[in-house]
Amino acid sequence: MGIQINGNTDIISSTDGSLTIDGSLTIQGADIRDLQDKLGDLVTVKDFGAVGNGVNDDRFALNECQAAVLYVLFPAGTYYLGGSYTFTKPVIFMPGARIKWGNADIVTFSSSLDAGVYRIFEISGTAKVALAGSGQPALSEGYVEWWGAVPNDASAATTNLAAISAAIKTLPVTKFQAAAYYIDNTLEITDGIRTLQGYRQSEFNSDTGSQTRLVITSASADAVKVYTPGGVEYTSWNQRVTINDMQISRSTAPFIPASGSENNGPAGIRIEDFIWVFINRVTVQDHFSGVLCDGTIRVTMNQVISRRISAGAGPNASTNDKTLHFWLNGYASFGLAGGNASTYFTDCTASGFPPDKPNDTIGLYMPGAFVDTFVQRFECTKMGWGIYMDASGLNADQQKTGCADVHIVTPILDATTRGGIGIFNTSNWTAIDILGGYWLPTPDAVENSSGIRIQNAQGFISITNYQSICWPNAAARGLYITNSNGIRAVGGVIHGSQKPIELVATSRSSIEEGIRGHIDYPTSQAAVLLSDCSRNYIRPIIYGNIDTIAIGVSLGGTVNNLNEVNCTNIDSSAIVGGISNVLRIDGTSVTTPGPINTGAVRDNLASGLIG
Repeated sequence: MGIQINGNTDIISSTDGSLTIDGSLTIQGADIRDLQDKLGDLVTVKDFGAVGNGVNDDRFALNECQAAVLYVLFPAGTYYLGGSYTFTKPVIFMPGARIKWGNADIVTFSSSLDAGVYRIFEISGTAKVALAGSGQPALSEGYVEWWGAVPNDASAATTNLAAISAAIKTLPVTKFQAAAYYIDNTLEITDGIRTLQGYRQSEFNSDTGSQTRLVITSASADAVKVYTPGGVEYTSWNQRVTINDMQISRSTAPFIPASGSENNGPAGIRIEDFIWVFINRVTVQDHFSGVLCDGTIRVTMNQVISRRISAGAGPNASTNDKTLHFWLNGYASFGLAGGNASTYFTDCTASGFPPDKPNDTIGLYMPGAFVDTFVQRFECTKMGWGIYMDASGLNADQQKTGCADVHIVTPILDATTRGGIGIFNTSNWTAIDILGGYWLPTPDAVENSSGIRIQNAQGFISITNYQSICWPNAAARGLYITNSNGIRAVGGVIHGSQKPIELVATSRSSIEEGIRGHIDYPTSQAAVLLSDCSRNYIRPIIYGNIDTIAIGVSLGGTVNNLNEVNCTNIDSSAIVGGISNVLRIDGTSVTTPGPINTGAVRDNLASGLIG
């Protein structure tokens, strides 16, 4: 068979092992060699006198090698370095090869390093690996196994913590295999520009070998902590850590802190005093808090799942067992607002609660300041609250800057016992926007559970197209507002509630929601009930099966002043008693539009068409 070279030269192999070139030059004895045989021709450090027995100092041989070749190749063996050393040429480790050094010595790689997924460093004392070179280092990623991490072995938890920590300290990108890596204490990440890259085939694949699992064996320690040491000002915080494609779980039941000390509970990922943290396609499982942000700027979470399966442990488990799945602790002190600034959630999920203790578990917990928070398609199930905000305890500066620019878009809040979204104690500077989404209570939901509950809230809160599907517990409210101002709810839907909308001591708000009466879930009070309210605009859409709504809109209590009720979209056929109960003010039926002054109810207005 001939092979053309440059279009005019044939290389012809013969059966006698010779090569004939262009018919004029024959090389006798040419052999066809396999790859393993060819590798025998490679020049290795042993060709320059390296011993590789783990005892003899091989630095001199390495110097000779680097002076003579384009790369440094280590065959199997343990090569001891008696002091600090720098590799200026590319380095290749074959399987079974490793270098060994100790004390406070540093081995530096200023060019590339190539090795498979096996151990290549044997380090003792405070020795370490360093990367050198101008600009981006030639070595940008590597495996935790290089430092001796052992996957799928719970007895290697101490070794793994040291190995993984050393890898992260050294490499811009630290890579994990589809395996379980056990650690016995918190994995601390204190440097910026670091990425932990795992492998995740499918969150719902039952094969644990299909993803990276970082498993902490401690009941009380955080699994991962990202922070800037030293308590420095936020202008000096470290920046940019990314965690991708892994599960971070706990092999034992989480220790439950005492009431009032929840911040000391063990977290899956705790982030403190850091800027730009990205968490993508990560599951945190069986922690007191899944992800806890405590003084952060620009944290982004994408497809992060927090779930709780096992009950808690310790003396407080019987009284305080719960899960705060995603916790934005807003009491950290930095800047004007404090708390956390610019936090982004996209397609994140919270699920599960301690057995028989769902009520205090929260999907997204936002106490204190929560400025610049963006939540998109957040989903939760089996807990007390889906999303809970409480801005109490803030100083004057934090009240002014800490409760604004909050956007919640299309949350799915399933099977909660207390409510879908709770907003409490916000300041006059509040600006919160809720767009779309849905809530479904559990059949055993607690009294006053609500699709949206707003209490002691000032500023402005906008709610658009939110759905409260209350029929699993018809006593639940769709919208419950007390002692608040500046609420606008429009385009929402409330199904199957006996007490759809209630406002108490609320002013300067606009309610334009849709309420449908169902024959299986007739209302036990007015579809929209106002008590002691002033300067509100009420324009609901109310219709449904005949006689399923007790009263359309009712104004009662001690004082209701300067409210306007537009009745055009209230279908009297769905109202018990028909037109006489479309609108009642201070117990009096209102059947014609116009100003209303009765008893303690003054200067109200019935508008639209009543009938």
